[in-house]
Amino acid sequence: MKQHRLYFLFLLSFLTSLLPRLVLADEATKDPLTLLAQFDAAEDDVLRLSVANDFFQQLQAIGFIDETVHFGVDTPSDSVRQQVCYWAGELLYDGQRYQESVERCLQALPLYHGDAAADCLSLLSLNYVRLGDQPKAIDYAKRCYELDLKSGDNDRISASLNTLAGIYISANLPQEAEPYVLKGIEACEKAGNQRRLAILNGTAADVYHALDEQEKALEYATRARDIDARLGNADRVAVRQTQMAAALVGLDRLDEARECLKAAIPVLQSSGDYHSLGIACNKMGELSMHAEDPATAARYYQTALQIFQAMGDVYNELHTRLGLYKSLHDSLPDVAQEHFARYNFLKDSLYSSQVAAAMGEQSALLENAELQAETEQHRARARKHYYIGLLVALLLGCIAGWQYWRLRRRTREFELQFNQLTDSLEELSSQQSGDKLVDASMAASTDSDDDTMLPHDREFLNRVKEIVDRQIDEGRIDVAAMAQEMCMSMTSFRRKFTELVQEKPQAYLMRLRMEKAKDLLDKHPELNIQEVGLRCGFEDKSNFTRAFKNRYGVTPSEYTKT
Repeated sequence: MKQHRLYFLFLLSFLTSLLPRLVLADEATKDPLTLLAQFDAAEDDVLRLSVANDFFQQLQAIGFIDETVHFGVDTPSDSVRQQVCYWAGELLYDGQRYQESVERCLQALPLYHGDAAADCLSLLSLNYVRLGDQPKAIDYAKRCYELDLKSGDNDRISASLNTLAGIYISANLPQEAEPYVLKGIEACEKAGNQRRLAILNGTAADVYHALDEQEKALEYATRARDIDARLGNADRVAVRQTQMAAALVGLDRLDEARECLKAAIPVLQSSGDYHSLGIACNKMGELSMHAEDPATAARYYQTALQIFQAMGDVYNELHTRLGLYKSLHDSLPDVAQEHFARYNFLKDSLYSSQVAAAMGEQSALLENAELQAETEQHRARARKHYYIGLLVALLLGCIAGWQYWRLRRRTREFELQFNQLTDSLEELSSQQSGDKLVDASMAASTDSDDDTMLPHDREFLNRVKEIVDRQIDEGRIDVAAMAQEMCMSMTSFRRKFTELVQEKPQAYLMRLRMEKAKDLLDKHPELNIQEVGLRCGFEDKSNFTRAFKNRYGVTPSEYTKT
């Protein structure tokens, strides 16, 4: 008996030592990139489908996507492969593995149909910008722009135009960027998107700074700063101050430039906007050189160099290398000469005649695409006028009957408006009395944007509030259902929601669920942990416990005890 007991203890000890390795092995197989390799190696559709679902589950678990993606057995295999390859491209781009991201995007692109390919084309363009291949970047951006032109959506068109302008700036061709950013501002003003309008004005400031038209650069940077200030975007205000400082340096208004940078740099550091921080350091280095303080200038330039090298930003590294050459010329001439050699190499690569010719050819193709889109719009308007004329002729033929029908319709409209007004008053009264949960961040965003938010944006937020309240009360959380009720695709809903609320839908819902869970634990001690989780939309107790601890630092059980 004693021998059996010793054998049992030995076996238990062995299994205990083996358990951590098994857990680590299991975690490794759930890594998204490992699952991606398993997806490629799968030999049948059933296994490939299972791995694809695990891949998206892991993307959601690490917070890379905020919606649930699940494929059924009836999902076409090409659709599964398309989604896996595209999101693998997004994941690899986020990890700065740009060439691998390109390969995944090129696998996904042939599987798209129609306008749905725009996101994939845009990602390819961004990858080639990072790889320094500006002709390919502009080619994919052009194809994305053509799709947006066909859609006629001014908001999408303005976004594509801003991307095109940014690519030309990075290729040191600001004269080519100018018409695109101006067209983008015009389209954005029609769309009424104030946040994007601030971005486009900031791009225009960069364009005119590169063209050495500093008065215009300062004008557009100031416009962008004013818009971001009205929207309450403190981080973006700091970016605009950096752009203003660049223009002010060009205008020899050095004291004003220094004040802008002193206000901007701490905000950029705290927000993690290292790209804008690098530009600000470049400008502080330039100001230090004006103040005949090359040692301080070299420190600023060195910080900027580390940032731009890590990001692969050749355009801004070029200016940093020249600044280091000037600031180190007297103290460390050998090191200064190395920076000057690198500056000449980067300058030659940016000013390559082959690159300029390729970019010029793509510019001509873009103009042709715009002309075709404009011609199609003229034809559409002509067809519209023809049908309107035909409709008017028919209406004139039956004017008496139409007058009677219009009177009846107006009566019904008045009744409908009265009923809607009554419902709105009842809903407002209910909200004021605290009958429903009101999202604080969403309310704050609405209040802060009151001067600039469009009526349809306020209507969108109010409708979302109603759906969120109902889902919380029903104990079910489903972003896809929310988008469906709003009659929008998941991508469009997520983009619109994040733009207005400054928070992703899944993060916003998770915060509300956790607040409700905390409230239930405070006010209803008779409920056990699983019941609280179910009321907050968690079917699995372990998932609820993990989410609660991530939010408040303690488990629900620990919270009730303390």
